[in-house]
Amino acid sequence: MKIIKVVVILAGLCLIGFGILFLIGGAYNHSTGTVVNGAVMLLAGGVLLFLGLRKQVHRVVERRELDLAGDVKMESLKCRSCGGTLSPDALREIGGTAMVECPYCGSTYQLEEAPKW
Repeated sequence: MKIIKVVVILAGLCLIGFGILFLIGGAYNHSTGTVVNGAVMLLAGGVLLFLGLRKQVHRVVERRELDLAGDVKMESLKCRSCGGTLSPDALREIGGTAMVECPYCGSTYQLEEAPKW
């Protein structure tokens, strides 16, 4: 992929160089056709340089799943502050710990699992 970018950049630079030469030559000889050709070459060289020098955007989608060690039933989770029923959307992972945010009262606390024994 880098070879293609280098070739496109070099082609753009060559077109810009020839475009400048054509513009100078057309202005010296008063030739409208040569000036138009020089302007087209400058424009095409600029487009090639833009395409060769632009950065490609890489999008990374990261999906995380919260894995709890014990058996947790979502219908049994209630807010400690107001007693509201918590949905699965209330669970968040912040700094590697499971946090719960109540949509009713807005309180946030760490989810603690009771041992099975």
